[in-house]
Amino acid sequence: MTKNKKSVSVLITSALAVCMLFIMLSAWLIADTLNESRQQGIASMQSSQLQTKNAVNLKIKGDLEILDALATFISAMDEANVDLLMSLIKDVNSRNSFIRLGLIQPDGSGYLADVDGTVYYDDFADEPVIAEALMGTGGVSNTMADRFSDHIIYIYAVPIMQEGAVIGALTATNYGVILRDIIDDASFFEAGYSHLIRSDGRYLIRSNTDYLDQEMVTIDEKIKYKNQGYDAFMADLKAFGTGLYSYNDDAGEMLLMYTPIGINDWMLVSFVPSVNLTENNYRILYGICGIVLLALLIFIFFGYQLYRINRQNVNHLKYLAYTDPLLGCANLTKFIETGEKLLQESHHNYTVWYIDITKFKYYNDIYGYDAGDALLQKLSDLFAKDPQCSLYCRVGADDFAGLLCDLDKPAVSLWFAHLCGQFDKLEHMERHGNFMRLTAGFYMPANDGSQLPLQTLINRANMAHKSGMSGRENYAFYSEDDHQRVLIENAMEAHMHTALKEHQFKVYLQPKVDIQHQEKIISAEALVRWEAALGSLTNPDLFIPLFEKNGFIVKLDRYMFTAVCSWLRQWLDAGNPPLMISINVSRLSLLCDDFLAFYTGVKAEYQIPDQLLILEFTESIVLDNDDVFAKDVLNLKAAGFICSLDDFGSGYSSLNLLKDLQIDEVKLDLVFFKKSAGLERGQIIVKNILHMAEELNIKTVAEGIEEREQVDFLKVNGCSMVQGYYFYKPVSLDAFAGIYYQNQAL
Repeated sequence: MTKNKKSVSVLITSALAVCMLFIMLSAWLIADTLNESRQQGIASMQSSQLQTKNAVNLKIKGDLEILDALATFISAMDEANVDLLMSLIKDVNSRNSFIRLGLIQPDGSGYLADVDGTVYYDDFADEPVIAEALMGTGGVSNTMADRFSDHIIYIYAVPIMQEGAVIGALTATNYGVILRDIIDDASFFEAGYSHLIRSDGRYLIRSNTDYLDQEMVTIDEKIKYKNQGYDAFMADLKAFGTGLYSYNDDAGEMLLMYTPIGINDWMLVSFVPSVNLTENNYRILYGICGIVLLALLIFIFFGYQLYRINRQNVNHLKYLAYTDPLLGCANLTKFIETGEKLLQESHHNYTVWYIDITKFKYYNDIYGYDAGDALLQKLSDLFAKDPQCSLYCRVGADDFAGLLCDLDKPAVSLWFAHLCGQFDKLEHMERHGNFMRLTAGFYMPANDGSQLPLQTLINRANMAHKSGMSGRENYAFYSEDDHQRVLIENAMEAHMHTALKEHQFKVYLQPKVDIQHQEKIISAEALVRWEAALGSLTNPDLFIPLFEKNGFIVKLDRYMFTAVCSWLRQWLDAGNPPLMISINVSRLSLLCDDFLAFYTGVKAEYQIPDQLLILEFTESIVLDNDDVFAKDVLNLKAAGFICSLDDFGSGYSSLNLLKDLQIDEVKLDLVFFKKSAGLERGQIIVKNILHMAEELNIKTVAEGIEEREQVDFLKVNGCSMVQGYYFYKPVSLDAFAGIYYQNQAL
């Protein structure tokens, strides 16, 4: 009996020890989960705020582009009078989202036309944004009370230029509620909201979900209990900073996230109660407690549970053989088995479709996998209820495939348009999914008696689907061009690693000529050529976009940089004069964590002197994150690299880049030198860019130059170097020395 009691005591002690262990583990897990939940909530808040900021910028810049286009059209009219112009403005305004559109004379007076056709005449010289437009600078005003109604509005104004002179201004008006709807569209944990304010704290647009006292003028009045960080927050706000400020109000801790919009002195401020970042995770914590309890039960009934789990797994595997585990619809295996029989036995004509949701991963990241799964279920229900959808399945992730019966191309297009309309009306889409859309590819088998496997038909529909993703439409029908393109890309992907290993990628150099000093070669750009068997060359325009898409471009960038350093070392060791070589860097390479370490390491390994290696970055790379890139430029310059901005002028923020980045060189984009109706305007732009670059001590390179008159124009206007077929085509490394010394002897 005593022995049994001891055994029971040991058993109870062991059980208590196990329970205590689980309790301690649970307490640690709860604390860790709450902390991680808060960090994830802040990251989600940042993502939502960035989305809202981009939406505001897109709206403002899109409206300004419309006005600029209309102003350009008006300036090109040979003859015009006020009545004719106002008639044109009324017609344009009736087909746009502006509530009012008008024409301003140089003296500030002008006519405005409402969307309903009402015309106003007044003096608008006292409106700052209109005054600036009459001085040649377009822009958008702060919000204000409308002089013609009781609404809050904001005003756009752009100059109308003719032969370099301002002949008037074009103005448009929108309700402030449009911007309010944009900032209210973001999801901030249900209790969150955003305001648009000025950098001094004055409100511009108030959220409809924050019941502010309308007499409040500044954000300072909203924050009742100011802590030690308040002054730093206000100073950062005035300096157009980005950050997070925490303070307490009557409801508890509030998180205030702020960031500049990039328009005037506008700032986007978002408020979220701190508790909302973690309250949704209390269910998870309850689940953890349940798991602990379940674990104890499993510990007690281990043998029995193991048997049950094993039996359930067997049944579940049978279920998964033909059923999608998430949606309960057919999986690809079941679809192919059933679809093959249907195609063989039926006399109907079927269209194979392949559909997915663009940016679905982004939706999952923002709103969570539960919301993503619910949206997939809603889409699956749409397919299941569609009478024209004979059969469908979930291929995987957000990809679906199916069959349509007896529909021609126009009918298929109408079917997909109707499906998109239903999808857009889903509750999840109306609340959160304005950035997503359905994309589709369709394959219509030829009615010639031939029978391809259904998997092949699905693959062809998917090929068309990929074309639809990159095109202006959100769907496409399969064509042989899609098939050939995919075959070529597959072939290149199959051989790219072997080609790299066997050094089939060759370095070619295109000289850069100093047109200000006897047209001598002083630099060259390294370009890649894929030299396959028998010496055939693959066009870089074919493989570079593919490698950028599949990520292989990083390996190719590093291969090219290493090859250039090796050749340059040999060039210098042979007693040749120092020569600057520029190498292109892709966006993916720049994003690598070891980018700086690798490039500086290879430079040091080959003992390349400073100021001989030029790294070229395209303007599109810079615009992705100019703050991070600015730091990278400083680090590269400190390591002895020269930093060049390639394709300058191809984007939208070139002048800002010149102001903010410590770059050494800009390469003027080829678009400025193409012969077209805008050549004269392009030359004016080039002159001013060259002048600004000279004053900023930035060297300039014009690429794609093919004619002598282009060289003469660039030389007169101070361009440093020229690169193009007029002087030299890209040549192999072996041929470069001959060209170089032949040039130096001139």
